[in-house]
Amino acid sequence: MPVSGVLRSAPIKGIRDVVLALVLGILLATGHRRALGWVLLVEAFAAYGDMTTVLAHHGSVATALGVHARERFGDWNSAPAVSG
Repeated sequence: MPVSGVLRSAPIKGIRDVVLALVLGILLATGHRRALGWVLLVEAFAAYGDMTTVLAHHGSVATALGVHARERFGDWNSAPAVSG
């Protein structure tokens, strides 16, 4: 059974998330607020890196923009509606 691109990258993404959580927890527990702020700022841009990776590997724009929403909510039916 072939493994899709999302499933293939899941272990690497999971490791990144665990390491980030440990770093954030350590900085929070030790009271290094300035360093915590910088780490949070850098991590906020990680989604752009993921988007660029998808686009660089000839993925669709919809996948590049929606991959994090799909990971968080599982499917589009349970994602919150955006009202404007």
